[in-house]
Amino acid sequence: MVIFARAIGIVTFPKFKWSTALAWLPITVFFVIMLESSVLTLTTMSVPVFTVVKNFATVFIALGELFFFHKSISGYVYVTFAVMTVGSLFAVYDNVFVTPQGVIMAGINVLSTVCYLLYMKKCFQDSNMKDLGQFGPVFYNNLTSLPPLVFFMFYFGEFNMMKNA
Repeated sequence: MVIFARAIGIVTFPKFKWSTALAWLPITVFFVIMLESSVLTLTTMSVPVFTVVKNFATVFIALGELFFFHKSISGYVYVTFAVMTVGSLFAVYDNVFVTPQGVIMAGINVLSTVCYLLYMKKCFQDSNMKDLGQFGPVFYNNLTSLPPLVFFMFYFGEFNMMKNA
């Protein structure tokens, strides 16, 4: 789709380069782990509980930006974190379904989400990925993540889940 949009002139981004694809590989790994762990978490944990756990990713991303990129966190952000957590706990109150596998998968999901976003930010600050423009990251993310995602969809039977849904 992105290639088609570039062909008709709607979007622009540089032509494919193997060096960029290889540099993008760690981002792809975190992205694929994030998506697959999300799907597996939702089969072993209720959505409200996963929402509470997933909110920790936002907090950890902000803390990562504080420590790795020296960004400040205002008092309003801390208040927002607290309101977000309390609101999520109210949503969970009457709908708790959790398995040990769900807790592990949710932890993996939070960790991969934090790594994905912080590493991507680091790449755009440190390297030639600044030249990708707005749609280059979409192109490389789609191109490099599609093969492993299709593999895992077959491996974990997600195509069958979609057919039966």
